[in-house]
Amino acid sequence: MPDEVSIHFGRSFFFYTVHIGLEDIRRVECISYRPIRESGGWGIRWGSHEGRKARYFSASGDKAVLIETDKRLMIIGSSNPEKLAAAIESARGAARAR
Repeated sequence: MPDEVSIHFGRSFFFYTVHIGLEDIRRVECISYRPIRESGGWGIRWGSHEGRKARYFSASGDKAVLIETDKRLMIIGSSNPEKLAAAIESARGAARAR
């Protein structure tokens, strides 16, 4: 069972990867956001969300999953944010049960 969430960015090969320990995640939430206003567009970006600095990983659209840790706020673009958030929450529950 994995003990982290891995975010890979890139199409035919991953040129950027971030790992987040499941035990470090404080909040997971499906959100709608404004890519141009909040982070200057799509891609790997820095911006602001809820008055805090945030790192954005998005390829298209305006739907995402917010992942908050003690140190970071990340916005992960997704065409199906509900399914992604549910998978992360399920992994967190399984990690706690071990």
